[in-house]
Amino acid sequence: MSDFIDVPSNERVMGLLDRTQRFYDLGISRVVKSPETFPSLVQLIDDIREVVSMPMNPEFATGLRLELSSLDTMAAHTIAANGIKDGDHLVDPTPYLEEALEINPEFGSAWHVLGRHQGMVGRIKDSIYSLEQAVKHYPGHMGAHKDLGTAYMNDGQYLMAIMQITYSMRDSEDMHLKFLNRADAFIHMHMYDAALQDVESAKSLDEDHPAFILRSLRMEGDCLRLLGNQNAVLTYEKAIEQALLCKEVFGDDPYSSEEGYKAELGLVRMGVKPKVTFDSDVHKIGTQAKLNADFMLSSSHLLPRYASSGNDML
Repeated sequence: MSDFIDVPSNERVMGLLDRTQRFYDLGISRVVKSPETFPSLVQLIDDIREVVSMPMNPEFATGLRLELSSLDTMAAHTIAANGIKDGDHLVDPTPYLEEALEINPEFGSAWHVLGRHQGMVGRIKDSIYSLEQAVKHYPGHMGAHKDLGTAYMNDGQYLMAIMQITYSMRDSEDMHLKFLNRADAFIHMHMYDAALQDVESAKSLDEDHPAFILRSLRMEGDCLRLLGNQNAVLTYEKAIEQALLCKEVFGDDPYSSEEGYKAELGLVRMGVKPKVTFDSDVHKIGTQAKLNADFMLSSSHLLPRYASSGNDML
């Protein structure tokens, strides 16, 4: 008698494949944005882990392991996107991604999600390495290039950031964020006219998210001030008003406070006394909030199901 499972007649294995297909039928983006599906996703992952440990046809075992890699990545992205907790503690997505990459080291999607997570928790050097692996294994994924540009910028590699963000503009998704991030890099390189042009381009897209409006106004104020334009005063004042509005909408979040603080500091540098004073210590935690916003406010999606070449799009 063969030690291999007869897959076509094995109801358990076929049931796993049916459950896996249901997740793909929902669509990766929908699953990631629906934390209520997470428990059933984790159960499916555990069930597949158990089955692939059994004797079976090697080719079919390889296929199941690739599906496991893809589901691991989907679970990790769901954790990162929703801040899923186990009791009082955030669930760590890293073990899922480590398993995914152990199965398929060339899985660009897993590298991408890992790099985004590392960036969110402030591990910038690790984030850069992971995102470089993501674009290496799937160079056509513009979201990964954008995120790599963000990581370079947060590491002070502004020219590299500009190159990656500019490359990512081949895709029209997240253009408002790309323009603002590239403008930030231009400012650090003292290219203020180019920075102002990017900020104006971002504003022209009519992005209505309050946090983006706030950042656009504050950065426009910075550009005008650095160019010696007195209109910066009015722009900074508008940014402060927007920061107060954001605090009403989102609560006393550090991102809004930091942007308000920066606008206030811009006025002070111009010799103007601000009408509103933000906590001068808030910028110490606000930087991490900005990192989180850069990664989380983007709408970058996962890469293909498990192909490293990017040719097997769902």
